Amino acid sequence: MRLMVPYQIAYNPISAIVALYILKLHGSVIDVAYAITFAYLVVIPASVFWGELVERYHRRRLFINLSFVGLALSLLGLYFSTTVLEVILVYGLLSFAIMANATPLNLLVMETEPKSKWASGFSRLQMFSSIGCVVSLIFAAMLTYFVSLRLLILALVPFTIVAGLLTVSIAESKRLKARHNLLSTFHAFRSRFLSHHIYFHPGGGSLGKRLSVAGRELVKRGYFQTLLVAIFVLYLATGLFNASYTAGLKGGGLSNFEIFTIFAIAYAAATAAFLSLEVFMAKITRMRTLIDALLTRGFGYILIALVFLIFAGGVAFIGANTLIYMFTSGIAYALFYTTTNTLVFSAVGNSNKSHKLGIYSGVMGLGTLIGSLLSGYTSFFVGYWFTFAVAGGLTVFTVYLFLRASKIKTRGMK
Repeated sequence: MRLMVPYQIAYNPISAIVALYILKLHGSVIDVAYAITFAYLVVIPASVFWGELVERYHRRRLFINLSFVGLALSLLGLYFSTTVLEVILVYGLLSFAIMANATPLNLLVMETEPKSKWASGFSRLQMFSSIGCVVSLIFAAMLTYFVSLRLLILALVPFTIVAGLLTVSIAESKRLKARHNLLSTFHAFRSRFLSHHIYFHPGGGSLGKRLSVAGRELVKRGYFQTLLVAIFVLYLATGLFNASYTAGLKGGGLSNFEIFTIFAIAYAAATAAFLSLEVFMAKITRMRTLIDALLTRGFGYILIALVFLIFAGGVAFIGANTLIYMFTSGIAYALFYTTTNTLVFSAVGNSNKSHKLGIYSGVMGLGTLIGSLLSGYTSFFVGYWFTFAVAGGLTVFTVYLFLRASKIKTRGMK
């Protein structure tokens, strides 16, 4: 788990670095959108490819190290890239390589901890990862204050070596404990969109009871489908905003130091929110929390759009973006991410879990993919403010969709 800190220090800033580096090479926000979209496209076959290899060879340490080697080579590739196309291709290679550690890291927790401690195991994994992410953005902000973006890229390489050295402590499992149970842990689902839930199906032998169950199953399917529509729109909006925000800040006159500082503050807020949710999750109302988070995120995007319209750089522009982004992509993100996953976890039921969760992750990916691609064009031809306003409007619209899904579920329980 300790290797997650140097690994995230090396990996976490790369998406922002790629966007800034493309702009430095005189690319546009459309090129940034192409890079992000291509990376998402690569992840789809990469997850299948590496998943099959891990299932076949069961070499946890090998595949984790392969991902670190791929990360180091990709960073060196970025350092030597001189064209926008080269940056996009290297970013795609990095996205492919990094997927090699996804399944092994989750399986290592499950194979080295008793099932009763899986929850705490995944929480610790997330904690170390979050620490690395916060440190990475602080490190990037401090370094870019003194050196160029290319030197920052080079400075990240040693952290991949440190992460690789820490894999020496990983002992390969002689037998696979609950290998297929990667599909049956909620905490693995939170990081890889996989989960397990024992859904209670009412029994009964009478025709009336069987018809009642069938009716509830139909409503339940309607509930799940409505959730999927809401998830698609939500991640469409997220893709719209995220793909252009770094470029928008740069276009607003901010330095690399200021941009990474904004991201560091937001990620620290998100980490604090995640840790708080671990303690208070049982005490909060999921739907109420989700609605509040979505409204905060949606209107936050709209406020950022207004900031881009009203202010042209300067202290007010920096301060407003720092404060609003901390709430929208920090605290609100932690709340909606956890609650939406929990809602889907409850809606999946006990039949066709893998199929339904596969659809869910596919819908998330498709929404993000389309949003990221559209983001470049709307920002380039209309303006960043327009992209962020649309993202905010779509996010607010998902409140209606989630409330509608809640009503469908309530009808099915009567």
